[in-house]
Amino acid sequence: MKKNVRNIIIVLGMISISIIGIGSYMITLRPDTNSASHIEIKNETKNEVKTNSTIKENDVSTKNNTRLEVAASIHLMANGLVVAEDNAKDGVKAMTQDELNATYKLIQTLPEGPEKTNFIEIITRWKNCDFSQIVEDHNTVWKILGEGQPEGSLKGRAIKINEPAIKPTINLIKRGDYLKDE
Repeated sequence: MKKNVRNIIIVLGMISISIIGIGSYMITLRPDTNSASHIEIKNETKNEVKTNSTIKENDVSTKNNTRLEVAASIHLMANGLVVAEDNAKDGVKAMTQDELNATYKLIQTLPEGPEKTNFIEIITRWKNCDFSQIVEDHNTVWKILGEGQPEGSLKGRAIKINEPAIKPTINLIKRGDYLKDE
């Protein structure tokens, strides 16, 4: 009997330690919303103190997140109009005038540079119903989304235009999304 009680106590102790360890690990994964890098000044009259390094870090993080958000939006819209080499697509978003305009506005918040210029050119072409470069457009943003992946591991490269999807998309863009599809 004493042996069983001892074994039960040992097992309960091991379970407690495991739970504490997992809980501690999960807490370290949760973003720290109180850290200086997450503080945004909403009102310039507040007496909040931010160091220049914190501001720069926050700006870089925000710009990179916006850059990835733009790339993801362009990627999802392009997915509806391209055929992937492996016939697998990681999500699709309807290419509508509203989506194009929202993505364009988001692009405007990016810093000046060749990537911003390229994003603007893509959206402008699409708003003008020019999909002649959509395969290249898709692959450009897909590479941005796959940055940091080992060379050759990024699957889902577009290989050709999905011709049957072009006409309905052009109709959506031209109608301005105000009429419902039949």
